Amino acid sequence: MSKYLINVGSSIVAALDGVSSAQPAMVAGYWANIDFWLEEFRHFVRITDGYKQRSENMKVSHDRYCQKHGGPHNRNEFGQPHQSAMATTSDPERKRIVGAVRSSLMHVADRALNLRIITNSQYDEFIEQLKAV
Repeated sequence: MSKYLINVGSSIVAALDGVSSAQPAMVAGYWANIDFWLEEFRHFVRITDGYKQRSENMKVSHDRYCQKHGGPHNRNEFGQPHQSAMATTSDPERKRIVGAVRSSLMHVADRALNLRIITNSQYDEFIEQLKAV
């Protein structure tokens, strides 16, 4: 589950990474799709916010199964289970990746404004939408 969060966030950051140094025509294309990128960010925040509950659901189900069926059977040479249900990212790690995605979107907006692809009011409106997420 954590790998999924990290992969989604990293994929968005990677997709937007080159925009800050891209040619104006490319920046215009990214800006034309800014609603898509903003919705990707909203989705990412939703799945990040739900992580703790999903992790807890997984742990409860895992523990219930182990009680009913005699515990995890796949153990290493020290008797420890190879797999267990536990949170694999911390709150700070999840906040960091959300911040990285937000920062990438800010860079797109900054670049579009600097290239005069958008107006100050379009920039301000986007920043307000970004803050609301």
